[in-house]
Amino acid sequence: NNNNNNNNNNNKLEAKRQVDAFEESIANGKKEAEVAARAVAVMEEACLIKSLLEQSTGELDALLNGLNGGYVLPAPGGDVLRDGAGVLPTGRNMHSLDPYRMPSAGAWVRGQLAAKRILEQHQALNDGAYPETVAVAMWGLDAIKTRGESIAIALALVGAQPVKEGTGRVVRYELIPLEQLGRPRVDVLATLSGIFRDSFANVVELLDDCFERAAAADEPPEMNYVRKHSDLLRAQGVEKPAARLFSNPPGDYGSMVNERVGSGEWEEGDELGDTWVQASGRRVTNWATRGCRATRSRTAVRGQTRRRGWRGRRCWRPCCLPRTEWCRRWTRWSTDSPTSQSTSQIRGR
Repeated sequence: NNNNNNNNNNNKLEAKRQVDAFEESIANGKKEAEVAARAVAVMEEACLIKSLLEQSTGELDALLNGLNGGYVLPAPGGDVLRDGAGVLPTGRNMHSLDPYRMPSAGAWVRGQLAAKRILEQHQALNDGAYPETVAVAMWGLDAIKTRGESIAIALALVGAQPVKEGTGRVVRYELIPLEQLGRPRVDVLATLSGIFRDSFANVVELLDDCFERAAAADEPPEMNYVRKHSDLLRAQGVEKPAARLFSNPPGDYGSMVNERVGSGEWEEGDELGDTWVQASGRRVTNWATRGCRATRSRTAVRGQTRRRGWRGRRCWRPCCLPRTEWCRRWTRWSTDSPTSQSTSQIRGR
């Protein structure tokens, strides 16, 4: 360990000497100083990764130790390029991620970049206009692999950022002031997979709270599309106008479109779209603390809203039932149902 620490110190000193030479060769100024500081950080991290890679020789020893009933130190798994030096050295008892630390620092940077490019592409095709709504898909396995990039994209579009407590856990998604954001808040319509819904209940709660606050923010509607669309939905009598997270009912997974295509029980593409909405159009929130939300989305199809009965859908309601009890119920909707919500109205532009 002492030899490794000495090597790390020597590597850092060598990296700093090289960057000092680079810094002296450029003109003094704020921008150049920032570039030099960044170069120092990058080279120090590179030296650290090199040192940790040299320590990744104990995989077989750790395996044999574990098989022999010994203790293997835990560590997060992942990729060095995506997740940094924290995943090294190898040969430890890996765990995927901590859902209370999503998005990670790397995912936050990548998500901001992706959101920026989404907006730039839309502006380039629409005479500089910002999109009013962007659809974001949040899948469980994708969130695990990327440490929450899809979450970061949604936050960046809305104009929010994660706030961490002293332990590093994310406790809130705080809205960035419009003066600092420098553009309108873009509305987000998020589709959550069943795995994401079940695995990241804390993220769902924080996102739901963030959209509620964005819809209630005292900001001009032309600079806050979340508020603009929520006000329109509220005027139409929608019960939860700030709902932006939709998924399957509790206990259900998948869109059911593949099953219907495989059975051949459809004639028009609109029927498949209707199936997707019925399977994935339920408002998602934290059921354990707020109860079961009956709000569902609906899609206008050629001027009409088709609704079919949900047969055998399981609805778990921890707000009013024991945790081991399941209820099965039939649910039918009408076009003027007060608990229905139109995703087509949320889309805006």
